[in-house]
Amino acid sequence: MIKEYKAYHKARGITFPVSEIDFRRKRIKGRHEDEIISARFDEVELSQEGVVEFDEDFQHALISYERYALGRRTYVVGMCVEYLSKFLKDMSDKMLSVMQMDLEHPLSWGDPLIDKPEWLQFKADLEKEIQKRKEAGTWDVCRQSKT
Repeated sequence: MIKEYKAYHKARGITFPVSEIDFRRKRIKGRHEDEIISARFDEVELSQEGVVEFDEDFQHALISYERYALGRRTYVVGMCVEYLSKFLKDMSDKMLSVMQMDLEHPLSWGDPLIDKPEWLQFKADLEKEIQKRKEAGTWDVCRQSKT
């Protein structure tokens, strides 16, 4: 799970990203502008805006995004490649393997001068991640997704 907690300090009326949560002492820490803020749980309201449950369903959604964008000739290709690249290290071996197969022989790369180079760079990054896992001895396509 990718956690991005934010806290709203009730008395001060400010919202800031949380960098630490101490459940034993019931305190949080974060930074607002140049100031480090430490507060008790009862002084703030915590929220999890932008939290993504990195489960198998989310990974399937990423594959759907890749398959939708592959072969298109629009701005979505650049957005898709940039977004997918953020998650390469977190994706399961199985999902990386599926994407690798998708990129082996696509029906179309989209625009050969604009889209194809982006897809080929993504494919190279994908293969680099797979190779890194193989060298580390952690590559196992049959293993369940990381949840």
